[in-house]
Amino acid sequence: LAINAAGQIRKLPVSGGPSTIVADSATAGPGWASDGSILYSKGGEGLWRVSATGGKPRELTKLDTARREFQHWYPQGLPGGKAAIFNSFSTPLARSRIEAVEYATSKRTVLVDGAYFARYVPSGHLLFVREQAIFAVPFDPAKLRVLGPAVPVVEDVATSFTDGAAGYAVSENGTLVYLRNSEWRVPRRLIWADRAGKEESILPEDHQWAEPRLSPDGRWIALTRMDPSWQIVLFERGRRVLTQLTRGEGVSFDAMWMPDSKSIIHSVETPVYDLHRSPIDGTAAETLFVGNKDKMAMAVSPDGKTLAYMEGGATRDRLLFAPVAGGASTPFDPRETSQRAADFSPDGRWVVYDEVGANLRSEVYVRAIDGQGGRRQVSSDGGDQPRWTRGGREIVYRKGDAMLAASFDPATREVGVPALLFAKKDAGRLGGGRTVGYDVTPDGSRFLLVTPVERASAQPTVVVINWLEELKRKVPR
Repeated sequence: LAINAAGQIRKLPVSGGPSTIVADSATAGPGWASDGSILYSKGGEGLWRVSATGGKPRELTKLDTARREFQHWYPQGLPGGKAAIFNSFSTPLARSRIEAVEYATSKRTVLVDGAYFARYVPSGHLLFVREQAIFAVPFDPAKLRVLGPAVPVVEDVATSFTDGAAGYAVSENGTLVYLRNSEWRVPRRLIWADRAGKEESILPEDHQWAEPRLSPDGRWIALTRMDPSWQIVLFERGRRVLTQLTRGEGVSFDAMWMPDSKSIIHSVETPVYDLHRSPIDGTAAETLFVGNKDKMAMAVSPDGKTLAYMEGGATRDRLLFAPVAGGASTPFDPRETSQRAADFSPDGRWVVYDEVGANLRSEVYVRAIDGQGGRRQVSSDGGDQPRWTRGGREIVYRKGDAMLAASFDPATREVGVPALLFAKKDAGRLGGGRTVGYDVTPDGSRFLLVTPVERASAQPTVVVINWLEELKRKVPR
């Protein structure tokens, strides 16, 4: 097996035993070539190829910045050992395309426009995805040429439009496995929960909700609606009216309120995630921070002057502070650690955050905004997504489905023993699991949660035996 483990491509014997490092700095992949070499992606650098026995990797492709290509993903070696197919990913997905690259010359050939997640199958067909359907086209792997029109062959396939992934695979002997999108995407409820976990419904409609955020004045809830595309909507609590705030070809998510409750800072796909500021009255958004790495807002200081945001990296994430009005960003912690969620205390003196350790487990810490006095660990056995409550005298955080709370004394920096408040199914987070998936009232009495709606009869996985015979009848060569 070839696997990606914390940015390293490793080779693992199927019969068991230790893994062997084949390549470093991998952001996606791996994929096997027919000659036994391994294909993988590097962030911002295209596709690479390395021998399965190790050695010096060779660069196969470079990103075309003029086309705003974000990544070259999901490589697969073609028969003959001379070329591979891959997804040249861009946003929106209509701009993504399937290409082939020749190993000897790095020559690229566009095979299909407006498509993603391609696989070549032994029946002589090229498969790819558009709008949650698998399409097939006859294909000549030697001449790198499609031989006819594309035909939809499977509907209702689970897809991810933020990275061009699709939930299907075809074995060499012709078995198809795929995930039904309609049953894989579990509906979610937006609820209040008190400190004992007692629930109160907020919206009558179950939907693909995520990342609820209560405005500082308590009048609004901003949240991400994930279907058909990630966009931010506003719920006016008094009038019980939902309004879509963001629109555009790229996704928008991870809303963070400004203290005056008149605008939000959020991520926009460009195709990396850049930070924009959008007034809630619908007037034009303002671009705040751009760059070649994903950025997600974590917190705004109580005076509205400083933004804490996370910048994603190939091997670690880091927290940065930046003036909301514009200016240079400064690292929160210069150490080579990976930090994610953060929150300012109500008096602006303290920051609570989570940090991923060498064992890949997150722990919650608190420290002074100026870094004086070092940090104190809050969680005792893992935790993330911390938030302040009770005027800065309590820190709440999640550990899986559990919600925990620990007291904090600003005068002595003493942290109390974490206590379990309740456990609720966590619907997950966006942005590669880097955002915060809940909110809490300033007094800590109620939690704003998104919980999955359980469906006992759901069967998202479909297995079709001898599917290639069916494919050959539907799409003859």
